[in-house]
Amino acid sequence: MKRILPFICLLIISLSSFISCADFINDKLNLGVASGSSGSLEWSWNLFDQTLSLTGTADSTEPFTYKQISGLNYSKVKTITIGSGITALGDHAFSCFTNAESISIPESVTSVGEGIFKGLTSSTKIEIASPTTFPSSSSSWYEGYSGLIALINGDKLNIYGDGDITASDSTYIKEAKDAKVTSISMADGITSISNADAFAGLTTVTMVTLSNALTTISDYMFESCNNLTSITIPSDVTYIGASAFAGCTTLSTITIQGAITHIGDGAFYNCTKLTPITIPSSVTYIGASAFAGCTTLSTITIPDSVTHIGDSAFYNCTKLASITIPSDVTYIGASAFAGCTTLSTITIPDSVTHIGDSAFYNCTKLASITIPSDVTYIGVYAFAKWTDSQSITLSWSSTDTTERDLSGLSSSDQSLCNAAIKYSDNTPYTQP
Repeated sequence: MKRILPFICLLIISLSSFISCADFINDKLNLGVASGSSGSLEWSWNLFDQTLSLTGTADSTEPFTYKQISGLNYSKVKTITIGSGITALGDHAFSCFTNAESISIPESVTSVGEGIFKGLTSSTKIEIASPTTFPSSSSSWYEGYSGLIALINGDKLNIYGDGDITASDSTYIKEAKDAKVTSISMADGITSISNADAFAGLTTVTMVTLSNALTTISDYMFESCNNLTSITIPSDVTYIGASAFAGCTTLSTITIQGAITHIGDGAFYNCTKLTPITIPSSVTYIGASAFAGCTTLSTITIPDSVTHIGDSAFYNCTKLASITIPSDVTYIGASAFAGCTTLSTITIPDSVTHIGDSAFYNCTKLASITIPSDVTYIGVYAFAKWTDSQSITLSWSSTDTTERDLSGLSSSDQSLCNAAIKYSDNTPYTQP
C-alpha cells in the first residue's frame, strides 16, 4: 500500500493539471475559438475553419485595421467575415492577411481608406455587397491589390485592380451576364488583364471604357461581345491579342490611339459591321485571320511599318476595294486576300518574296497584278478562279534563270489560274 500511494498521489496531481489545462484552453480558446476586442470592435477566430469574424462596431472615428487584432497569427486566417456594425475600414485594413482566401465586405461599410487590400493577390477572392461604397473616381482604396475586383452596379460593370492583374475567378462573368450589364468601365490602375476571355460572351455590353494605363489587350478579351458598337484603344496599348474582338458582329468603329506593334491572330475576325480603319504606323505584325470576315470593311490603311501579313488576314473581306501593301512586307500569307471579290486595286511592293497558297483566290475584280522580281514562291491556288480576262505580269524576263516555285500559276484544271501571264519582256509565260 505504501508503494502504491505515491503513484496515486502523482496520478491525482496529473489529472488536476490536465483538468486545469483543459479549463484554460476551453476558457481562452472556447474549444478552438480565440477572441478579443479593441475599443468597440470584437473579433473571434475559429481554429477549425480558420475564419476570422469581426463584430461590434468600427466607424470613421476608429475604422477597422489588422492592428486592432493582437496575439493572432495573421497568416493562418483563410476567411474574413464582417458584421453589420462595421462601417469603416482604415488604411491597409487587410494587408497582413496574405493567405486569406476570401474577404466579404457587407453593405454596412460606407467608408474605406487607402490600399485596404494592399499585398493581397488574386488568390484572395474579394466580395463586396454594395458597389456604391467604393469611389470609382479614386484608385487609392485598391492600390497594391493584384487581383481583379468586379463591382456590378445596376447595368454597369466596374473593374478595379492595380498593375498586371489576373482574374482566375470567373464568377463575375456569370453575375455580369445575369445582370445584363451594358457597359464596362476599367480603372486606370490596370495595365493588363492576363487571363484570356476576361469579358468574353457579355452579349448585352454596348460600351467599354478601357484603362488609360492599359498596355495589353489579352487574347479573347471581348470575344463575342456582339452588341459592342465602338471602342477606343488607349495610347499605351502595344499588343492586341488573338481573337480579342472576334465575333463582335456590331462593332463598327475602332479608334486606335496607341503605339500598337502587334495585331494578333483573329483579333477582329468576323466583325461584320467594321467600317474603314486606320492601323497606326507602329504596327509591324498583322496576324492570321486578323480581319477575316469583316464583310463591310471597304478601306484599310496599312502603314509602312508592317512587315508581316498573316494567313487569311483579310480573307472574305468582300467589300474591300483597294489596298496598298507596305514597302517592307516580305511575306503575304496563305489566303491573305482570298475571297475579296470587290478588290480592284492592289500594289505588291518589291520587298515581297513569298506569296502564300490561295493568297488572291477568287479576287475576280482585279484586272491585273504585277509580281516583283524577288518573289521566289507563289503557293498553290494563289490566283485560283482568275479568268482569262485578268492578267499577271512577272517582273523578270523570260531568260531569268533564278530558281522559283511558281506552283500558283498552274492551270491544270478549271479551278486554277486561267489569267493571261507574261514576263516583263512581254513573252507569254508557259504554265506547267
